[in-house]
Amino acid sequence: MKNFEEINFDIAICRQELNELKQHLDNKTELKERKDVLPFFQKTQG
Repeated sequence: MKNFEEINFDIAICRQELNELKQHLDNKTELKERKDVLPFFQKTQG
């Protein structure tokens, strides 16, 4: 049987991270997945 991991969702942190992503995307006219997008998500996971 699969065990589910409990998460604590914080709407304030979610909004902050979404705003950071929006700023990151707004600052680029052309995005490269490995150079621009992937590092952003790796940074927010840790």
